[in-house]
Amino acid sequence: MFFSKIKSYLSLALTIIVAVSFSFSSPIVSSEEVSLTDSTDPLNKIIVKFNQKILESEITRENKLSAEDVKATIGDNTFSIQTNSKEEAEELIESLNQSRGVEYAELNRPVQTLYTPDDPFFTNDRQWYLKDASDGIYAESAWDILGNNCSSNANCGGNSSVSVAVIDSGVDPRAFDSGNNIDRTNAAHISYGDPENKGNCRSGANIVPGSGICLATGEDALSDFSYENLTIGPDTDGHGTAVSSIISMVDNNNSGIGIGYNLSLMPINVLQLTTENIALGIYYAIDNGAKVINMSLGTPFDSAQLRDAVDFAVNNGALIVSSAGNCGNRFGNECFNFGSNYNPGDPGYNDFNPIIYPGAYNNSLTVGALQTNNGTLSRSSYSTFGSQVDISAPVNNANTGHSTVVKCVYSSGFCAGRNRGETSTFFSGTSAASPIVAAAAGLVYSYYPNLTPSQVSSVLTNNTNPIANNNGNLGAGSLDICKALGGCSPEVPNCSAGQLLKVSLIIPYWQAILALLDVLMT
Repeated sequence: MFFSKIKSYLSLALTIIVAVSFSFSSPIVSSEEVSLTDSTDPLNKIIVKFNQKILESEITRENKLSAEDVKATIGDNTFSIQTNSKEEAEELIESLNQSRGVEYAELNRPVQTLYTPDDPFFTNDRQWYLKDASDGIYAESAWDILGNNCSSNANCGGNSSVSVAVIDSGVDPRAFDSGNNIDRTNAAHISYGDPENKGNCRSGANIVPGSGICLATGEDALSDFSYENLTIGPDTDGHGTAVSSIISMVDNNNSGIGIGYNLSLMPINVLQLTTENIALGIYYAIDNGAKVINMSLGTPFDSAQLRDAVDFAVNNGALIVSSAGNCGNRFGNECFNFGSNYNPGDPGYNDFNPIIYPGAYNNSLTVGALQTNNGTLSRSSYSTFGSQVDISAPVNNANTGHSTVVKCVYSSGFCAGRNRGETSTFFSGTSAASPIVAAAAGLVYSYYPNLTPSQVSSVLTNNTNPIANNNGNLGAGSLDICKALGGCSPEVPNCSAGQLLKVSLIIPYWQAILALLDVLMT
Protein backbone atom coordinates (compact mmCIF):
# COMPACT_ATOMS: atom_id res chain seq x y z
CA MET A 1 0.00 0.00 0.00
CA PHE A 2 0.88 3.65 -0.28
CA PHE A 3 3.39 5.07 2.20
CA SER A 4 4.73 1.62 3.08
CA LYS A 5 8.02 2.41 1.36
CA ILE A 6 8.70 5.59 3.31
CA LYS A 7 8.58 3.84 6.65
CA SER A 8 11.57 1.69 5.81
CA TYR A 9 13.66 4.82 5.22
CA LEU A 10 12.99 6.47 8.57
CA SER A 11 15.87 4.83 10.39
CA LEU A 12 18.17 5.73 7.50
CA ALA A 13 17.02 9.34 7.78
CA LEU A 14 18.06 9.59 11.40
CA THR A 15 21.49 8.10 10.84
CA ILE A 16 22.16 10.12 7.69
CA ILE A 17 21.16 13.33 9.47
CA VAL A 18 23.79 12.48 12.05
CA ALA A 19 26.43 11.85 9.39
CA VAL A 20 25.64 15.03 7.50
CA SER A 21 25.69 17.20 10.61
CA PHE A 22 29.03 15.68 11.57
CA SER A 23 30.48 16.83 8.24
CA PHE A 24 29.69 20.50 8.96
CA SER A 25 32.53 22.74 10.11
CA SER A 26 30.36 23.47 13.15
CA PRO A 27 27.46 21.42 14.55
CA ILE A 28 23.87 22.26 13.65
CA VAL A 29 22.75 21.78 17.22
CA SER A 30 24.35 20.81 20.50
CA SER A 31 25.51 17.28 21.23
CA GLU A 32 22.32 16.68 23.17
CA GLU A 33 19.32 15.50 21.19
CA VAL A 34 16.96 18.44 20.94
CA SER A 35 13.86 19.35 19.01
CA LEU A 36 14.38 22.17 16.55
CA THR A 37 10.93 23.58 17.10
CA ASP A 38 7.40 23.38 18.36
CA SER A 39 6.18 24.87 15.08
CA THR A 40 3.81 22.88 12.88
CA ASP A 41 3.67 25.33 9.95
CA PRO A 42 4.26 23.07 6.91
CA LEU A 43 5.87 26.00 5.04
CA ASN A 44 8.68 26.02 7.62
CA LYS A 45 9.60 22.47 6.65
CA ILE A 46 12.74 21.52 4.78
CA ILE A 47 12.61 18.69 2.24
CA VAL A 48 15.96 16.88 2.01
CA LYS A 49 17.02 14.13 -0.37
CA PHE A 50 20.14 12.25 0.65
CA ASN A 51 22.66 10.31 -1.38
CA GLN A 52 23.03 6.75 -0.13
CA LYS A 53 26.80 6.83 -0.63
CA ILE A 54 27.55 7.67 2.98
CA LEU A 55 29.92 5.35 4.78
CA GLU A 56 28.74 3.76 7.98
CA SER A 57 32.00 4.87 9.58
CA GLU A 58 30.82 8.45 9.23
CA ILE A 59 27.65 7.82 11.20
CA THR A 60 27.78 9.18 14.71
CA ARG A 61 25.26 10.11 17.30
CA GLU A 62 27.01 13.41 17.96
CA ASN A 63 25.18 16.55 16.74
CA LYS A 64 22.06 14.65 15.76
CA LEU A 65 18.66 16.17 15.19
CA SER A 66 15.64 15.07 17.16
CA ALA A 67 13.58 12.22 15.76
CA GLU A 68 10.55 14.40 16.52
CA ASP A 69 11.60 16.87 13.83
CA VAL A 70 12.83 14.41 11.22
CA LYS A 71 10.03 12.71 9.29
CA ALA A 72 10.08 10.33 6.36
CA THR A 73 8.34 11.46 3.21
CA ILE A 74 7.84 9.93 -0.22
CA GLY A 75 10.72 9.06 -2.51
CA ASP A 76 13.98 7.21 -1.95
CA ASN A 77 15.95 8.77 0.92
CA THR A 78 13.71 11.85 1.05
CA PHE A 79 12.80 13.34 4.43
CA SER A 80 11.34 16.46 5.98
CA ILE A 81 12.75 18.54 8.83
CA GLN A 82 10.47 20.89 10.73
CA THR A 83 12.00 24.25 11.70
CA ASN A 84 10.72 27.24 13.62
CA SER A 85 10.81 29.89 10.89
CA LYS A 86 11.59 30.47 7.25
CA GLU A 87 14.83 32.19 8.23
CA GLU A 88 15.92 29.23 10.33
CA ALA A 89 15.00 26.86 7.52
CA GLU A 90 16.96 28.80 4.91
CA GLU A 91 20.05 28.81 7.12
CA LEU A 92 19.86 25.05 7.56
CA ILE A 93 19.20 24.56 3.83
CA GLU A 94 22.37 26.48 2.98
CA SER A 95 24.40 24.25 5.28
CA LEU A 96 22.78 21.06 4.03
CA ASN A 97 23.34 21.92 0.37
CA GLN A 98 27.06 22.39 1.05
CA SER A 99 27.32 19.00 2.72
CA ARG A 100 28.40 15.73 1.21
CA GLY A 101 25.68 13.15 1.01
CA VAL A 102 22.92 15.69 0.22
CA GLU A 103 21.39 15.68 -3.25
CA TYR A 104 19.16 18.65 -2.48
CA ALA A 105 17.58 20.55 0.39
CA GLU A 106 14.70 22.96 -0.21
CA LEU A 107 11.77 24.66 1.48
CA ASN A 108 8.31 23.12 1.32
CA ARG A 109 6.52 25.66 -0.90
CA PRO A 110 2.91 26.88 -1.24
CA VAL A 111 0.73 25.92 -4.23
CA GLN A 112 -2.64 27.32 -5.33
CA THR A 113 -5.48 26.21 -7.55
CA LEU A 114 -5.83 27.90 -10.94
CA TYR A 115 -9.48 28.71 -11.56
CA THR A 116 -11.06 32.03 -12.51
CA PRO A 117 -14.54 32.53 -10.90
CA ASP A 118 -16.89 33.14 -13.30
CA ASP A 119 -28.06 17.85 -19.62
CA PRO A 120 -29.91 20.61 -20.84
CA PHE A 121 -26.43 22.11 -20.46
CA PHE A 122 -25.19 20.00 -23.38
CA THR A 123 -28.21 20.01 -25.69
CA ASN A 124 -28.76 23.78 -25.41
CA ASP A 125 -25.10 24.51 -26.23
CA ARG A 126 -24.04 25.54 -22.75
CA GLN A 127 -21.39 22.85 -23.20
CA TRP A 128 -20.39 24.32 -26.54
CA TYR A 129 -16.76 23.27 -26.09
CA LEU A 130 -17.66 19.56 -26.45
CA LYS A 131 -19.23 19.99 -29.87
CA ASP A 132 -18.00 18.93 -33.32
CA ALA A 133 -17.14 22.46 -34.41
CA SER A 134 -14.10 24.55 -35.22
CA ASP A 135 -14.05 25.89 -31.67
CA GLY A 136 -14.92 22.58 -29.96
CA ILE A 137 -12.96 19.48 -29.01
CA TYR A 138 -15.02 17.07 -31.19
CA ALA A 139 -16.11 14.97 -28.21
CA GLU A 140 -19.32 13.90 -29.98
CA SER A 141 -17.45 12.09 -32.74
CA ALA A 142 -14.92 10.74 -30.25
CA TRP A 143 -17.71 9.12 -28.23
CA ASP A 144 -19.05 7.48 -31.39
CA ILE A 145 -15.60 6.12 -32.24
CA LEU A 146 -15.23 4.64 -28.77
CA GLY A 147 -18.72 3.13 -28.72
CA ASN A 148 -19.19 2.40 -32.42
CA ASN A 149 -22.58 4.11 -31.96
CA CYS A 150 -23.14 5.71 -28.60
CA SER A 151 -26.82 4.88 -28.41
CA SER A 152 -26.01 1.27 -27.56
CA ASN A 153 -22.45 1.00 -26.23
CA ALA A 154 -21.50 1.74 -22.64
CA ASN A 155 -17.88 2.49 -23.56
CA CYS A 156 -18.70 5.76 -25.33
CA GLY A 157 -17.42 7.80 -22.39
CA GLY A 158 -14.27 5.74 -21.92
CA ASN A 159 -13.34 2.48 -20.24
CA SER A 160 -13.99 2.22 -16.51
CA SER A 161 -10.70 0.35 -16.11
CA VAL A 162 -8.84 3.58 -16.94
CA SER A 163 -8.23 5.54 -13.73
CA VAL A 164 -7.82 9.33 -13.78
CA ALA A 165 -6.47 10.75 -10.52
CA VAL A 166 -7.35 14.34 -9.60
CA ILE A 167 -4.91 15.84 -7.09
CA ASP A 168 -6.92 18.72 -5.71
CA SER A 169 -9.31 19.50 -2.85
CA GLY A 170 -11.14 16.16 -3.05
CA VAL A 171 -14.55 15.37 -4.46
CA ASP A 172 -18.00 15.24 -2.93
CA PRO A 173 -19.76 12.14 -4.34
CA ARG A 174 -23.14 13.71 -3.53
CA ALA A 175 -22.56 16.05 -6.47
CA PHE A 176 -22.12 13.08 -8.81
CA ASP A 177 -25.58 11.51 -8.70
CA SER A 178 -24.93 7.84 -7.93
CA GLY A 179 -21.18 8.44 -7.85
CA ASN A 180 -20.62 5.07 -9.50
CA ASN A 181 -17.69 6.36 -11.54
CA ILE A 182 -15.79 7.44 -8.39
CA ASP A 183 -13.12 5.02 -7.17
CA ARG A 184 -14.51 4.52 -3.68
CA THR A 185 -11.66 2.20 -2.71
CA ASN A 186 -8.66 4.34 -3.61
CA ALA A 187 -10.02 7.84 -2.94
CA ALA A 188 -7.61 9.51 -0.52
CA HIS A 189 -7.21 12.47 1.81
CA ILE A 190 -3.60 13.42 2.60
CA SER A 191 -2.78 16.04 5.22
CA TYR A 192 -0.43 17.01 7.99
CA GLY A 193 -1.32 16.43 11.61
CA ASP A 194 -3.73 18.81 13.31
CA PRO A 195 -1.69 22.03 13.81
CA GLU A 196 -3.42 22.61 17.15
CA ASN A 197 -2.61 19.15 18.45
CA LYS A 198 0.69 18.06 16.91
CA GLY A 199 0.70 14.54 15.54
CA ASN A 200 -3.07 13.98 15.59
CA CYS A 201 -5.09 13.42 12.42
CA ARG A 202 -8.55 14.56 11.41
CA SER A 203 -11.37 12.13 12.09
CA GLY A 204 -11.38 9.13 9.76
CA ALA A 205 -7.64 9.33 9.09
CA ASN A 206 -4.62 7.55 10.53
CA ILE A 207 -1.11 8.85 10.89
CA VAL A 208 1.52 7.01 8.88
CA PRO A 209 4.04 5.99 11.56
CA GLY A 210 7.23 8.00 11.42
CA SER A 211 6.02 10.38 8.72
CA GLY A 212 3.83 13.03 10.35
CA ILE A 213 1.43 12.52 7.43
CA CYS A 214 -2.25 11.69 7.91
CA LEU A 215 -3.99 9.43 5.41
CA ALA A 216 -7.69 8.63 4.98
CA THR A 217 -8.72 6.29 2.18
CA GLY A 218 -11.84 4.82 0.64
CA GLU A 219 -15.16 5.82 2.19
CA ASP A 220 -13.37 7.74 4.96
CA ALA A 221 -11.97 10.07 2.30
CA LEU A 222 -15.44 10.55 0.77
CA SER A 223 -17.30 11.37 3.99
CA ASP A 224 -17.76 14.47 6.11
CA PHE A 225 -15.14 14.78 8.84
CA SER A 226 -14.58 16.77 12.02
CA TYR A 227 -11.74 19.27 12.27
CA GLU A 228 -11.29 21.92 14.97
CA ASN A 229 -14.93 21.48 16.07
CA LEU A 230 -16.22 21.96 12.53
CA THR A 231 -17.89 19.47 10.21
CA ILE A 232 -16.23 19.64 6.81
CA GLY A 233 -17.26 17.93 3.58
CA PRO A 234 -14.97 15.53 1.71
CA ASP A 235 -14.18 18.33 -0.76
CA THR A 236 -12.57 20.96 1.43
CA ASP A 237 -12.89 23.75 -1.15
CA GLY A 238 -15.23 22.84 -4.02
CA HIS A 239 -12.49 23.22 -6.63
CA GLY A 240 -11.79 19.48 -6.78
CA THR A 241 -15.42 18.57 -7.42
CA ALA A 242 -15.63 21.16 -10.19
CA VAL A 243 -12.45 19.89 -11.87
CA SER A 244 -13.54 16.25 -11.48
CA SER A 245 -16.95 16.88 -12.99
CA ILE A 246 -15.35 18.13 -16.21
CA ILE A 247 -13.64 14.76 -16.48
CA SER A 248 -16.29 12.31 -15.37
CA MET A 249 -19.70 13.83 -14.70
CA VAL A 250 -22.19 11.09 -15.67
CA ASP A 251 -24.42 11.22 -18.74
CA ASN A 252 -28.15 12.06 -18.69
CA ASN A 253 -28.15 13.84 -15.33
CA ASN A 254 -29.77 17.06 -16.60
CA SER A 255 -26.84 19.15 -15.38
CA GLY A 256 -24.08 18.55 -17.89
CA ILE A 257 -21.89 15.70 -19.06
CA GLY A 258 -18.26 14.86 -18.39
CA ILE A 259 -15.92 14.21 -21.31
CA GLY A 260 -14.90 10.80 -19.99
CA TYR A 261 -18.11 9.98 -18.18
CA ASN A 262 -17.30 6.27 -17.90
CA LEU A 263 -13.71 6.72 -16.73
CA SER A 264 -12.82 5.81 -13.15
CA LEU A 265 -12.17 8.92 -11.06
CA MET A 266 -9.60 8.74 -8.24
CA PRO A 267 -9.97 11.89 -6.07
CA ILE A 268 -6.92 12.73 -3.94
CA ASN A 269 -7.49 15.53 -1.45
CA VAL A 270 -4.23 17.28 -0.54
CA LEU A 271 -5.82 19.42 2.17
CA GLN A 272 -2.88 21.78 2.61
CA LEU A 273 -1.57 22.84 -0.80
CA THR A 274 2.21 22.47 -0.56
CA THR A 275 4.78 21.00 -2.90
CA GLU A 276 5.35 18.12 -0.47
CA ASN A 277 1.67 17.20 -0.32
CA ILE A 278 1.31 17.37 -4.11
CA ALA A 279 4.29 15.01 -4.46
CA LEU A 280 2.72 12.66 -1.90
CA GLY A 281 -0.48 12.66 -3.95
CA ILE A 282 1.41 11.72 -7.12
CA TYR A 283 3.11 8.75 -5.48
CA TYR A 284 -0.21 7.61 -4.03
CA ALA A 285 -1.87 7.80 -7.45
CA ILE A 286 0.89 5.71 -9.06
CA ASP A 287 0.80 3.06 -6.35
CA ASN A 288 -2.95 2.69 -6.83
CA GLY A 289 -3.06 2.32 -10.60
CA ALA A 290 -3.74 5.79 -12.04
CA LYS A 291 -3.08 6.09 -15.78
CA VAL A 292 -3.65 9.86 -15.89
CA ILE A 293 -2.96 12.40 -13.12
CA ASN A 294 -4.56 15.85 -13.37
CA MET A 295 -3.19 18.83 -11.44
CA SER A 296 -5.17 22.06 -11.84
CA LEU A 297 -2.80 23.93 -9.56
CA GLY A 298 0.55 25.64 -9.65
CA THR A 299 3.35 27.49 -7.90
CA PRO A 300 6.18 29.78 -9.04
CA PHE A 301 8.60 27.75 -6.88
CA ASP A 302 10.61 25.05 -8.62
CA SER A 303 10.66 22.02 -6.30
CA ALA A 304 13.12 19.16 -6.79
CA GLN A 305 10.82 16.89 -4.78
CA LEU A 306 7.84 17.70 -7.00
CA ARG A 307 9.91 17.29 -10.15
CA ASP A 308 11.12 13.88 -8.94
CA ALA A 309 7.51 12.82 -8.36
CA VAL A 310 6.42 13.94 -11.84
CA ASP A 311 9.32 12.06 -13.44
CA PHE A 312 8.56 8.99 -11.34
CA ALA A 313 4.94 9.00 -12.49
CA VAL A 314 5.78 9.14 -16.19
CA ASN A 315 8.52 6.53 -15.82
CA ASN A 316 5.96 4.22 -14.21
CA GLY A 317 3.19 4.49 -16.75
CA ALA A 318 1.07 7.53 -15.82
CA LEU A 319 0.57 10.69 -17.86
CA ILE A 320 0.85 13.96 -15.92
CA VAL A 321 -1.51 16.72 -17.11
CA SER A 322 -1.08 20.18 -15.56
CA SER A 323 -2.58 23.65 -15.84
CA ALA A 324 -0.34 26.22 -17.48
CA GLY A 325 -1.47 28.93 -15.04
CA ASN A 326 -3.60 32.06 -14.99
CA CYS A 327 -0.82 34.66 -15.00
CA GLY A 328 -0.83 35.52 -18.70
CA ASN A 329 -1.99 39.06 -18.03
CA ARG A 330 -0.43 39.66 -14.61
CA PHE A 331 2.80 39.78 -12.66
CA GLY A 332 3.60 37.02 -10.21
CA ASN A 333 2.89 39.16 -7.15
CA GLU A 334 -0.60 39.86 -8.53
CA CYS A 335 -1.26 36.27 -9.49
CA PHE A 336 -0.31 34.27 -6.38
CA ASN A 337 -2.09 34.68 -3.06
CA PHE A 338 0.59 33.37 -0.71
CA GLY A 339 0.70 36.37 1.63
CA SER A 340 3.89 36.53 3.67
CA ASN A 341 5.15 33.35 1.99
CA TYR A 342 5.73 35.20 -1.29
CA ASN A 343 8.02 38.22 -1.31
CA PRO A 344 10.18 40.41 -3.58
CA GLY A 345 13.12 38.34 -4.74
CA ASP A 346 11.12 35.10 -4.83
CA PRO A 347 10.82 33.36 -8.23
CA GLY A 348 8.44 35.11 -10.61
CA TYR A 349 7.44 37.80 -8.09
CA ASN A 350 8.22 40.69 -10.45
CA ASP A 351 7.79 38.72 -13.69
CA PHE A 352 4.96 39.23 -16.15
CA ASN A 353 3.55 35.84 -17.22
CA PRO A 354 5.83 33.96 -14.78
CA ILE A 355 6.87 30.31 -15.11
CA ILE A 356 4.57 28.00 -13.14
CA TYR A 357 5.22 24.48 -11.82
CA PRO A 358 4.52 21.57 -12.20
CA GLY A 359 3.43 22.71 -15.67
CA ALA A 360 6.95 23.84 -16.57
CA TYR A 361 8.47 20.38 -16.01
CA ASN A 362 9.46 18.46 -19.13
CA ASN A 363 7.38 15.41 -18.17
CA SER A 364 4.16 17.38 -17.75
CA LEU A 365 1.63 17.71 -20.57
CA THR A 366 0.78 21.35 -19.88
CA VAL A 367 -2.49 22.95 -20.93
CA GLY A 368 -3.37 26.54 -21.78
CA ALA A 369 -6.89 28.04 -22.00
CA LEU A 370 -8.64 29.34 -25.13
CA GLN A 371 -11.65 31.50 -25.88
CA THR A 372 -13.88 31.42 -28.95
CA ASN A 373 -15.17 34.47 -30.75
CA ASN A 374 -17.50 33.68 -33.66
CA GLY A 375 -15.92 30.27 -34.08
CA THR A 376 -12.29 31.43 -33.98
CA LEU A 377 -10.08 30.25 -31.11
CA SER A 378 -7.46 32.44 -29.47
CA ARG A 379 -5.77 32.67 -26.08
CA SER A 380 -7.96 33.46 -23.08
CA SER A 381 -6.51 36.70 -21.74
CA TYR A 382 -5.55 35.22 -18.38
CA SER A 383 -3.90 32.04 -19.70
CA THR A 384 -0.19 31.68 -19.07
CA PHE A 385 1.63 31.29 -22.38
CA GLY A 386 5.07 30.33 -23.62
CA SER A 387 7.24 27.35 -24.47
CA GLN A 388 6.10 25.41 -21.40
CA VAL A 389 2.57 25.06 -22.87
CA ASP A 390 2.13 21.85 -24.88
CA ILE A 391 -1.54 22.01 -25.91
CA SER A 392 -4.60 24.16 -25.24
CA ALA A 393 -8.32 23.63 -24.78
CA PRO A 394 -11.40 25.87 -25.26
CA VAL A 395 -12.80 27.21 -21.99
CA ASN A 396 -14.34 30.66 -22.61
CA ASN A 397 -17.03 31.77 -25.07
CA ALA A 398 -16.78 35.49 -25.80
CA ASN A 399 -20.13 35.48 -27.61
CA THR A 400 -22.28 34.00 -24.82
CA GLY A 401 -20.16 34.61 -21.73
CA HIS A 402 -20.29 30.88 -20.96
CA SER A 403 -17.32 28.79 -19.88
CA THR A 404 -17.10 25.14 -18.81
CA VAL A 405 -19.98 23.52 -16.93
CA VAL A 406 -19.18 22.03 -13.52
CA LYS A 407 -20.97 20.70 -10.45
CA CYS A 408 -21.31 22.81 -7.31
CA VAL A 409 -20.50 21.79 -3.77
CA TYR A 410 -20.78 24.81 -1.50
CA SER A 411 -22.98 27.89 -1.26
CA SER A 412 -19.93 30.14 -1.48
CA GLY A 413 -17.18 31.06 -3.88
CA PHE A 414 -17.93 30.23 -7.51
CA CYS A 415 -21.04 28.29 -6.40
CA ALA A 416 -22.57 31.23 -4.54
CA GLY A 417 -26.32 30.89 -4.01
CA ARG A 418 -26.44 27.18 -4.86
CA ASN A 419 -26.80 24.19 -2.58
CA ARG A 420 -24.51 21.20 -2.49
CA GLY A 421 -24.93 19.19 -5.70
CA GLU A 422 -28.17 21.01 -6.46
CA THR A 423 -27.16 22.38 -9.83
CA SER A 424 -24.28 23.23 -12.11
CA THR A 425 -22.49 26.47 -12.78
CA PHE A 426 -19.76 27.83 -15.03
CA PHE A 427 -16.06 27.50 -14.23
CA SER A 428 -13.10 29.13 -15.95
CA GLY A 429 -9.31 29.24 -15.88
CA THR A 430 -6.59 26.79 -16.87
CA SER A 431 -7.98 24.74 -13.96
CA ALA A 432 -10.79 23.92 -16.40
CA ALA A 433 -8.56 23.46 -19.46
CA SER A 434 -6.34 20.84 -17.81
CA PRO A 435 -9.10 18.31 -16.94
CA ILE A 436 -10.47 18.61 -20.49
CA VAL A 437 -7.14 17.27 -21.76
CA ALA A 438 -6.83 14.78 -18.89
CA ALA A 439 -10.22 13.32 -19.83
CA ALA A 440 -9.14 13.19 -23.48
CA ALA A 441 -6.03 11.27 -22.40
CA GLY A 442 -8.29 8.82 -20.55
CA LEU A 443 -10.27 8.27 -23.75
CA VAL A 444 -7.07 7.67 -25.72
CA TYR A 445 -5.98 5.10 -23.13
CA SER A 446 -9.43 3.50 -23.42
CA TYR A 447 -9.01 3.11 -27.19
CA TYR A 448 -5.27 2.35 -27.21
CA PRO A 449 -4.65 0.68 -23.82
CA ASN A 450 -1.01 -0.26 -24.49
CA LEU A 451 0.36 3.20 -25.17
CA THR A 452 3.02 4.76 -22.96
CA PRO A 453 2.51 8.23 -21.41
CA SER A 454 4.81 9.84 -23.99
CA GLN A 455 2.86 8.17 -26.81
CA VAL A 456 -0.47 9.40 -25.45
CA SER A 457 0.99 12.89 -25.17
CA SER A 458 2.18 12.71 -28.78
CA VAL A 459 -1.18 11.42 -30.01
CA LEU A 460 -2.89 14.45 -28.43
CA THR A 461 -0.37 17.10 -29.47
CA ASN A 462 0.09 15.79 -33.03
CA ASN A 463 -3.65 15.92 -33.78
CA THR A 464 -4.80 19.44 -32.91
CA ASN A 465 -6.71 22.27 -34.54
CA PRO A 466 -5.26 25.72 -35.24
CA ILE A 467 -5.31 28.66 -32.83
CA ALA A 468 -5.29 32.25 -34.07
CA ASN A 469 -1.99 34.07 -33.50
CA ASN A 470 -0.50 31.08 -31.70
CA ASN A 471 3.19 31.40 -32.67
CA GLY A 472 3.99 28.44 -30.46
CA ASN A 473 2.92 30.19 -27.27
CA LEU A 474 -0.09 27.91 -26.76
CA GLY A 475 1.49 24.61 -27.64
CA ALA A 476 0.72 22.49 -30.68
CA GLY A 477 -2.84 23.77 -31.03
CA SER A 478 -6.36 23.17 -29.74
CA LEU A 479 -7.39 19.71 -28.54
CA ASP A 480 -9.30 17.52 -31.01
CA ILE A 481 -10.20 14.15 -29.44
CA CYS A 482 -11.68 12.82 -32.67
CA LYS A 483 -8.40 13.32 -34.52
CA ALA A 484 -6.49 11.81 -31.61
CA LEU A 485 -8.56 8.63 -31.87
CA GLY A 486 -7.95 8.46 -35.61
CA GLY A 487 -11.55 9.07 -36.61
CA CYS A 488 -11.01 12.40 -38.33
CA SER A 489 -7.52 11.75 -39.65
CA PRO A 490 -5.51 8.83 -41.04
CA GLU A 491 -2.74 9.60 -38.52
CA VAL A 492 -3.21 6.69 -36.15
CA PRO A 493 -0.25 5.84 -33.87
CA ASN A 494 1.56 2.55 -33.74
CA CYS A 495 -0.25 0.88 -30.87
CA SER A 496 2.01 -2.11 -30.32
CA ALA A 497 3.51 -0.95 -27.05
CA GLY A 498 3.80 -3.56 -24.31
CA GLN A 499 1.69 -3.60 -21.18
CA LEU A 500 2.52 -0.88 -18.69
CA LEU A 501 3.95 -1.89 -15.36
CA LYS A 502 2.20 -1.07 -12.11
CA VAL A 503 4.44 0.07 -9.30
CA SER A 504 4.45 -2.16 -6.29
CA LEU A 505 5.96 -0.64 -3.17
CA ILE A 506 7.67 -2.86 -0.66
CA ILE A 507 6.43 -3.40 2.88
CA PRO A 508 9.15 -2.83 5.51
CA TYR A 509 9.67 -4.69 8.76
CA TRP A 510 8.09 -2.58 11.46
CA GLN A 511 9.71 -4.25 14.41
CA ALA A 512 13.22 -3.38 13.22
CA ILE A 513 12.32 0.26 12.64
CA LEU A 514 10.66 0.66 16.02
CA ALA A 515 13.59 -1.02 17.75
CA LEU A 516 16.02 1.37 16.07
CA LEU A 517 13.88 4.34 17.10
CA ASP A 518 13.95 3.13 20.70
CA VAL A 519 17.74 3.04 20.62
CA LEU A 520 18.06 6.48 19.04
CA MET A 521 15.63 8.06 21.49
CA THR A 522 17.40 6.77 24.62
